[in-house]
Amino acid sequence: MFFKIVPILLVASILFSCSETKEEKIKSAVGLINSKSYESALIKLDEIISKDSNYAEAYFYSGVASEELKDYDKAIEYYSKTIAIKPNSVKAFHSRAKLNFKIGNFKEVVKDYTILLSIYNDDTDAILERGRAYYEMNDLESACNDFRTASELGNMEATRFYDKLCTKQTESEPF
Repeated sequence: MFFKIVPILLVASILFSCSETKEEKIKSAVGLINSKSYESALIKLDEIISKDSNYAEAYFYSGVASEELKDYDKAIEYYSKTIAIKPNSVKAFHSRAKLNFKIGNFKEVVKDYTILLSIYNDDTDAILERGRAYYEMNDLESACNDFRTASELGNMEATRFYDKLCTKQTESEPF
């Protein structure tokens, strides 16, 4: 009897050791995204999510793949799920806000960056991008405040925006 069980246990242990961990599946999915195999990446990520519905990283990369497929509503949904699971996910906030900027949802951009800045108040990229959203909404005062703040924190791009849009230069001054 013992000799019949040993081969079964051996096969089971080999199969178990060959199964991918969540982290390995994520790496594989990221590789698929990097090689532009977005649908395949989503399939792998769905496998992870079906086994662990609270794995924020799987939702994040599902958002990335969906965004690349131009399924913006689904991408925003995935980024939102990432944030719901992991409320301090800088990359999810930035990704959702950048996508909302791309599709013209500037109020959502402002909301995302305002929340992110309540967590990380010195994120100069978030300050700059919120300023750009304010500018797109024709709120020059708020835009200039953000450009100035990001500039004072050392963001050179914000300095260029501030100098170009918020200071009164004469035509003889070089830009």
